[in-house]
Amino acid sequence: MLRYSLPMLFSLISTNIVADLSPEQLEIWFNNDKLDMPEEAAVQDEVLRFILKTKKKNIPVTEKTYRINIDSLKTGWVIIEQCYRNLDPVSKLEVLYEYRKMRKLEITHQHLVEKLWIEGQTVQMENLSKGAAVCTKAEVKILRHADTNKYLLLAGPFKRKFLDGYYPMQVKLKIHYPARQLALDEMFPESAPGFHVTKANGSITISSIFTGKLYLALSFKALNSIK
Repeated sequence: MLRYSLPMLFSLISTNIVADLSPEQLEIWFNNDKLDMPEEAAVQDEVLRFILKTKKKNIPVTEKTYRINIDSLKTGWVIIEQCYRNLDPVSKLEVLYEYRKMRKLEITHQHLVEKLWIEGQTVQMENLSKGAAVCTKAEVKILRHADTNKYLLLAGPFKRKFLDGYYPMQVKLKIHYPARQLALDEMFPESAPGFHVTKANGSITISSIFTGKLYLALSFKALNSIK
């Protein structure tokens, strides 16, 4: 049977979500209003555009927390907790994590997913209902020791893509780090209309709705020597 491999919803920090649909399923998808196809006009390029206002209430959202601890500064391993919410109803969905180094992947929560399991660095799902959600937790080696007193955390691209178009998506990100050992030095993008950043002692919170691709870079300065 011919099968389509359609990049859908999110591709998050080397994370791809792929839904496999048969031609028959694809036809049903396009002709069934209850399946909640993207209603927004697609943007045909990957240029990042922040959205200031939207009437759409059920935009797919990813919530992601990065936890940098003292051991992370020595080893580069960071704990990530991630939730995908408002997933569209499809018969099969795969979350593929393409980190070079990843361990301890587990599913921590699911909602309106008939069947799901871990297979390698993927989460496999079957028969999702409208509004489905899944949350995972893992450890990934993504913190780089740039020089003697610098650490770099890179994330992205975040995107929601269907066929050849980019659709609005929402991200809610939290980065926790040991405030006695690290101080935020620089970040890109900086706070801007449509890209909300809240900085506190030991944490950064980011919220944004956008189209295209979003990359995130955080540079930290070491306050004390790490032993």
